[in-house]
Amino acid sequence: MLNRVESFRSLQAPLSLSNLTWLGQSLSPLTMNDSTASGKTYYWVPFGVNNRGSGAWSELGHWATTSGGKVKHTTLPTAADDVVFDLNSFLFTGQKVTVDVEANAKNISWVNIRSTTLEGSGAALNVYGSFQVHSNLLLAGPAGFTINFKSATPETPINLLNKSFPGSSRITFEGSGGWILQSQLSAGQGSSITLVEGTLKTNNQNISINTFRSIGEKARTLELGTTTINNMSTWDVSSSLNLSATESKLVLNGPGTHTFNGGDQVYRSVVLHGPESFVNNSNTFKELSLPINITTDSTAGNILTLESGQTQTIETLSTLGSAPYTTIQSSVKGSNAAFNFTSLGFCTDYLIVSDVHATGPGNYFAGLNSENKGNNNGWHFITCATNVYSPKKTADFDTVFTTIPVVSDGSNKWQEIKFNGELVGAIRDGGNALGEVTVDFTVSADSSRTVKNAGGAEISLMPRNWRVSSTNPPASDKPVSIRVYGLQSEFSNYQAATGSVAALTDLFFTSYSNQDSTENCAYLDNTAAGITTLISNASFATAGNYFTAELTGLTDFTELYLHNGGTAIDFEASKPAPPVVEQPTPGEDQDDEDEELEPEEDPTDCSIIKLKWNAHPRSKKLYYELEVATDLFKGDFKVIGKFQKNNSKHKAQTFELKDSKTGNESIRYYRLKMYDAKGRKYYSRILIVRFNCGVQVVQASPNPFTDLLKLSVSTPKAGDLNIKLISSNGKESMSKRVMVPKGKSETEVRVDPKMKPGLYYLFTELNGKIITQRILKK
Repeated sequence: MLNRVESFRSLQAPLSLSNLTWLGQSLSPLTMNDSTASGKTYYWVPFGVNNRGSGAWSELGHWATTSGGKVKHTTLPTAADDVVFDLNSFLFTGQKVTVDVEANAKNISWVNIRSTTLEGSGAALNVYGSFQVHSNLLLAGPAGFTINFKSATPETPINLLNKSFPGSSRITFEGSGGWILQSQLSAGQGSSITLVEGTLKTNNQNISINTFRSIGEKARTLELGTTTINNMSTWDVSSSLNLSATESKLVLNGPGTHTFNGGDQVYRSVVLHGPESFVNNSNTFKELSLPINITTDSTAGNILTLESGQTQTIETLSTLGSAPYTTIQSSVKGSNAAFNFTSLGFCTDYLIVSDVHATGPGNYFAGLNSENKGNNNGWHFITCATNVYSPKKTADFDTVFTTIPVVSDGSNKWQEIKFNGELVGAIRDGGNALGEVTVDFTVSADSSRTVKNAGGAEISLMPRNWRVSSTNPPASDKPVSIRVYGLQSEFSNYQAATGSVAALTDLFFTSYSNQDSTENCAYLDNTAAGITTLISNASFATAGNYFTAELTGLTDFTELYLHNGGTAIDFEASKPAPPVVEQPTPGEDQDDEDEELEPEEDPTDCSIIKLKWNAHPRSKKLYYELEVATDLFKGDFKVIGKFQKNNSKHKAQTFELKDSKTGNESIRYYRLKMYDAKGRKYYSRILIVRFNCGVQVVQASPNPFTDLLKLSVSTPKAGDLNIKLISSNGKESMSKRVMVPKGKSETEVRVDPKMKPGLYYLFTELNGKIITQRILKK
């Protein structure tokens, strides 16, 4: 009895670790054998006569309470239990664990295992904690792998050691906590990652997946850091996602059509590979790239379709800038989408734009071989940083200028036509080899010139008109397209003068075509013999300080006049009444011999003109007065020279006089007033002389050439003419320097006959002005 009391008293002694040792020893076996308890550790072990087992997750014989142990759990792991695969789990390489039922675990770790496969079979693996693999683990699944991460703890680690899930896998993050990647996360083709709830931190680790999706109203955060997500075909997020992607890169280069549902979010870099992509919602990009794999997309190019009515805010837009084309269009024809550029400029070539407006603080160029498909405001469809021609001084008005020729070789690409480096027009040759193409053009000082249309009503001409010509005419079955350019200020002044024109689309073109010299960019001498046509299908666009008018389906090059009224111009009815001059009395003898003025330009001074005429020996005219006027309509002729013919009736006599312009006028009108012995007056035809002073022109011919180039030079100042021929691949083929005088001159340049045939660029520099021409060598 005493022993019992002492024993009782000992239990009542103060508690200490040493006193509890025996209790722990006695309770330990009970704890290890309680396989029904929650929050335990499950060890995968082999079993059976072959020490392999079935390999199925659902097989209880694989789940031991200790590493390599014989005591087994009586239930499968739950969301509270840890699962361990270690060196004692597999006695042979190449063994497999198959998730044959919906499986649950808290933390799963693979430690020091032999080469093993974890295979999905359609059932999901739910992981409520961390996931740690081993380098000898292979993730597999004939129909993909379904794994759901459901942690309630923040920054739960996921370390796949850059192992990839098989194709068609479904990876879902859905829990009140979060995850942090410790290695790359990837899956094969057809796989997806879905963030339903919680916070996923990529920890700057890269991801490779076909579809990334995060939509819905549950609280969720995605922190991408500097992660690159590639191999995507679909990015689908909503505005309810708390997204941090200002340092990351998203690459949609997966198979098929690419869809980017941006969720009105902010992104650093998004890359949309061809052949086709769709961008929805209004998103913000630091950089949006549209690359083309020339090997795989050589014909398809890259087509970007923007959701109609949405705006993409972009700092940098990148395209290939060469063939094949990049296309940017709205999802609804006729309804615009928009690019809001935050940068001061954008410039590319080979761009097709349809129903996309461009806004921003700078200039945005769709340059060489780009196409304006309509409803595109804010774009410059011209070469990057090019200005449209504008008169610089008074003498530039009402003067016909001729552009530097471009060479059409039948490539059916847009070619810009310039004068002194400024844009006048552009042509797409429709597959015709037109040879040299030029544009004659003039800009009137009168912002609204009054003419009459075919119905007799007065209409108004825009101040700028054009005449296109080429070495070879276009074929009837190969129509060409032409763009002509004008200044918006010209149109504004025209609107103010007419008071009846609201927009450029209220204007029409009248063309005038004739085989004679009246097709010359001046309408006053147009005749009824010419062919006059109303062109009503012009498409107009505005950008910067200029407008563009594009004409299509042309098979004849003509004079082009832009006007209001909707009816073609009647050029005959539009001519001003001739000045009143004295004529011989009807019925009296009149001389049959015509005596007309002939001009001769001074080769050294463009402001001087020599006027010559011949007095015929049988002419009854004895006395001549040479008159000049600066305004034909005012008829302000004044005498600048008087001449007396000698009495010889058998010898022709030649008279000449030099005259020069006195101010800024660019045109002077000359005529002869002639008297016979009875004092009767006769008048010659009026000679129109245009002074193209101050214009420096260098033109090369012939084109194509063989081994000799002739350079025609007109310059107001003598200087060294530097000449370079550059091949189409950028190699310098010739370089020479010659001295040219003031005025007009011709220089012949010998070319190495060994130079290969093909396209070359001729660069000429004179007095600091550079002119570039495309020429062909036979």
